[in-house]
Amino acid sequence: MADREDARRSTATRLAVWARRHLTIWITVATTTQAALLAITTMLMQLPGQSDSVITACIGIVLLLAALSVVLPLIGARVERKARTAEELDDKRRYVTTRVLRGSAGELPRLGQLSATDFGVTPTQYTTSGRDPYVPREPDDTQIRDALSAPGPPYPFVLVWGNTKAGKSRITAEAIRAVFPEDTVVLLPASGAALAELALSDKALPSGEGPAVVHLDDITVADLEVLTPAVLDAVARQAVLVATMTAGRRGQILKSGTDSTRVARTALSRAHRDGQGHELVFRPPTDAEREQAEALYPGETFRGSIAETLVGAIELFAKYKAGPDDDPAGCAIVQAAVDCRRAGLTRPVTDAELSRLFALYLPAIRAGVPATPDTFQQGLRTWAAVPVSSQVALLTADTGDGEAGWKALDHIVSADEGARPIHPGLWAELISIVNPSDARAIMYGAENRGEREHAIAAGRKAATSPHLEEAAVSAGYLGILLAGQGEVEASADAFRQAARSQNADRSSMATLQLGIALSNQGKIEAATDAFHQVIHSRNPHTAPLAALVCGKMLEEHGDLDAAQDAYWQAIRSYHPDHAPRAELNLGALLAHAGELSAAGEAFRRVIASNHPDSAPHAALNLGIVLASRGELEAAEQAFRHAIASGHPRHAPPAALGLDQVLALRRGEAPFGATPDGGSEGDEVPPPEGGVPSTSG
Repeated sequence: MADREDARRSTATRLAVWARRHLTIWITVATTTQAALLAITTMLMQLPGQSDSVITACIGIVLLLAALSVVLPLIGARVERKARTAEELDDKRRYVTTRVLRGSAGELPRLGQLSATDFGVTPTQYTTSGRDPYVPREPDDTQIRDALSAPGPPYPFVLVWGNTKAGKSRITAEAIRAVFPEDTVVLLPASGAALAELALSDKALPSGEGPAVVHLDDITVADLEVLTPAVLDAVARQAVLVATMTAGRRGQILKSGTDSTRVARTALSRAHRDGQGHELVFRPPTDAEREQAEALYPGETFRGSIAETLVGAIELFAKYKAGPDDDPAGCAIVQAAVDCRRAGLTRPVTDAELSRLFALYLPAIRAGVPATPDTFQQGLRTWAAVPVSSQVALLTADTGDGEAGWKALDHIVSADEGARPIHPGLWAELISIVNPSDARAIMYGAENRGEREHAIAAGRKAATSPHLEEAAVSAGYLGILLAGQGEVEASADAFRQAARSQNADRSSMATLQLGIALSNQGKIEAATDAFHQVIHSRNPHTAPLAALVCGKMLEEHGDLDAAQDAYWQAIRSYHPDHAPRAELNLGALLAHAGELSAAGEAFRRVIASNHPDSAPHAALNLGIVLASRGELEAAEQAFRHAIASGHPRHAPPAALGLDQVLALRRGEAPFGATPDGGSEGDEVPPPEGGVPSTSG
């Protein structure tokens, strides 16, 4: 009976949906049928001898059909709307599920449902048994928790960085638990790119009464390079962003100073404590901490950090060092996995990939041992993946965000830095076997290690990604690398691809980069068109810089009127960096044209801006202009202003200018300097995302 009832309902639903989707046909059929029945009923009513019941039945059928002609489409619309909503929810759930480590859209985990290992803590015998009490660490606990507690929106970006096994992941996890309620929604993105997609999509971050928590463990350059200001702003409106990072990786980014890490450096500058984040120093426990740790973990002898002791680092180090003698095959497998991490690959390495790399590494460890499948499996299962007493192994099985694979212990990765070079054959082999998304991470890793040729090879593969935004990010980075190698035409092609990004900031930056590449090819008209496209976009970050760069290019090619117009566009943007630099260049242009009074006014406005680079330069140039006009006292004041700035580039020539002015006042020598615009790296600094300077 129930089955028949369900069947009737299903038939009615299908009919309703059909009526809704074929409304014109339904109305035509229903209207025609009603008209026919109405005509028959009228005829029957006029014929003698017809029973009232027949006529009543006909009228009832007509009325029922009239009602159904309206009701069925309405029911169909409602069913269709519910189906569409369910389909959209399923799409959103699938979209989010592929970009997070736990949960899906509408079903993201709550803080109380997560363990320490979900926040990146290395699993040990204690975490697997559920007996892993936390040993408090002061003042770090208080400082990190205070940072997490900062009010919003915008909510803070809290970064905890330090040496491997200083305890970054655990102290961060405990701080999150201490600050936020257990029902707080937690987003665990699979990568920085996944977070960027979620933050900028309509399938965005969760919202509620309080902020959500977004957690990224062990972030890399590849993660940071997609965390543009727009992404970080979107996250900050709804969630506290918490991340951990190794000190070595952070140091590489900050000291590089190159165009290729500019977005990463800008992202780091958003971290709490004025862009410094919280440094968690690797240290042995204090006496009080050791006493508490030994009470909580009886039988452990704490040497190094607490985290280092709990993972059995000393035992693992000893095993790894003895590997070439004890098990060459297992050691080759571990070295291959370690070098994959060092090369930039953050996901687990699959069996197939490790087996292929194993054949590359084994001869370097022990000649004459055949790299057979059996040798590989034996080295992996009986040595590399066998845990020591802490239940931690050199290689750990990990599903990551996709296919199951193996991940090398962080301790061993750090230990090999500076002690063992990456196998020279790894780069080409690894690039050939990974997908475009992974190639992007390797591109960053190779560039950070000075492997420019391999970075370009990885970038070319990464730019073939079927995901438009991933391909655009990779193409923009590739364009910078190619420009640095002098491959101007190839870099322009890469920037054209990057400019097709759907992200307005990224597209605008790529178009600016394209303009510079065209300028370097001598295609001034095409370059000007590209710069004007960026200027007309009114992008607050790139439009002022495009006007500045365009002005410099036009000035160098003798189109002084157009150059002045471009400089004024940059000046009127009131951008704190690009406006003073444009006015500095404008002043130099006017001075060379003999308009010394107007030049002097421009330099004075730059000085008033107090820009750390341009203001001292403008004071130097103003002194030169005033001295050339014979206003020696005012020139002396301008030179002294530049000297007082202590600027390493502009203070020394200002001192020489002052000496000349003083000599001139004594009647000893003529004055012979001329003002200039900004030098390379001054008036046209590489912007976020990396734009090569056009000056020089």
